[in-house]
Amino acid sequence: MSTSPDSLITPKLQDMEPLIIDANTGLGRFSDGLNSDLAPTEKTLRHLRAAGINKAIAYSVLSRQTDAKEGNAIILEEAKKHPELIASCVITPYEMPVDSVLDRMRRNNIRIARLFPKAGHFSVYPSIIGPIVEKLQNENKVLFIDFESLDWSGSAINYDAVYQLCRAYPKIPIVLVGSTILGSRNYPHMLEECNNLYLEISQILQPEGVVRLVQNGYGRRLIFGSGFPVREPGALLNMLAYSGLSPNELEDICSGNVLRLLNIKHGNDSFFLNVPESREIIDSHVHQGTFQSAIGAETTESTIRNMDRCGIKAAIVTSLWSCFGEVVRGNKSVSDGCAKYPGRYFGYLTVDPKHPEEVQSEINLHGDNPSFRGFKLHLELHGLNIDDPRNRIIYSYADKRGWPLLIHGDGNPTQWEKLCTTYENANFIKAHSGGSDPKFNESTYQFAELAKKCKNLYLDCAFSRIFPGALDRLTAIAGAEQILYGSDYPMYDFAFETGRVFSSNLSEKEKEMIFCGNAKKLFGL
Repeated sequence: MSTSPDSLITPKLQDMEPLIIDANTGLGRFSDGLNSDLAPTEKTLRHLRAAGINKAIAYSVLSRQTDAKEGNAIILEEAKKHPELIASCVITPYEMPVDSVLDRMRRNNIRIARLFPKAGHFSVYPSIIGPIVEKLQNENKVLFIDFESLDWSGSAINYDAVYQLCRAYPKIPIVLVGSTILGSRNYPHMLEECNNLYLEISQILQPEGVVRLVQNGYGRRLIFGSGFPVREPGALLNMLAYSGLSPNELEDICSGNVLRLLNIKHGNDSFFLNVPESREIIDSHVHQGTFQSAIGAETTESTIRNMDRCGIKAAIVTSLWSCFGEVVRGNKSVSDGCAKYPGRYFGYLTVDPKHPEEVQSEINLHGDNPSFRGFKLHLELHGLNIDDPRNRIIYSYADKRGWPLLIHGDGNPTQWEKLCTTYENANFIKAHSGGSDPKFNESTYQFAELAKKCKNLYLDCAFSRIFPGALDRLTAIAGAEQILYGSDYPMYDFAFETGRVFSSNLSEKEKEMIFCGNAKKLFGL
């Protein structure tokens, strides 16, 4: 069946409804079951529609995982049944005849080809896939390359290979999917040198990361894609809504750029993204300083600026300097920030238990400073387990003062339960509990059950992955009174993480508890 481009894309929009195209949507059930609730196409489309997405450029999960030929047949069947879908075909180099794929794309008017080099175990250097890309270029196709970076710090992308490919075949638009925070030191020069390179933004989550690209002149080469069903699209749209970009700039990212790649015209008198109703938000997990390519929090002023942009009333802050060895300098920096912005900035006393004399010295120096409201322990960085005896001085002090402890590391629920029952007057926050779905991850389920049992255990939901429905299920088990909003800023933009809560199906009362009610009680705010 051959279909005209206009019929492929023309949406049925409500009055002045903005056209939003998700360029990175997978259909079907992943083998690990993570998206099983959303695997039927009808459920996928309902979820996307609820987030405000009208169209989706889709691929079949089966294509990525095992059989591209059969997966491409599936996506064509689904696109014929659902006009909201725009089909793309996956190519596995040299395991399937590219001419037959191109013939299928030609007959069905499919403009987009996808490569999954990580899953397919192949390189994208021109010396390897050049002949295939040349044929795609001659056929006027658009090429999406997805290295499947599943984590904020993923570094699977071979930027040199992509650069060489762009330079070797400058007439084919190449959309790089899922470039993470680590790419921000790689892709700026590539965008300058390669006019045919585009970035899909599902993992450009650092504060003002998209904004800086727009300010540097690359706004017309950014493509909205969510990574659904592994990620909740509402969170990324929320980040864009709070970005401060103009309606025209947002329209380019959300639909205009990909429409131009497909040579499709669409008229829309105005474009907007809904900003949720203002509410009180306290962030329980904020860092000050820089980490790898995470920028935007070098100073207290820049953090406050981003808090203002995203509607964050107050933050509990730990210094990245303290996490990475400069404990004394980092705690002083946080103390200075608290003094400069009272009522907005509060501190975690961040210490390294391997240096007990320094721990005691920092407690003596800052323990009575009302700006400090708890401890931060990064046990993963410090190479310690939660039951290490060197931690006891910290636990005992927190127990004496009723302080919270934000702890990153050690996923042994038994040890956490022992900790909570031994130091009953202290409160423990397990960082990054929003990264997994309790329905599919046994450890997350166990911690949710433990939080329901131990009322001095809280779960913060900061993470780069937002599985649709995961926060709802975590809250249903643990109870909203045990969940804290946290962003892990500057690894992620404040508004990306508030989007996790805004896009959930939790009640307004539950959202209020997560956003601020629990933090007020816990930190005495």
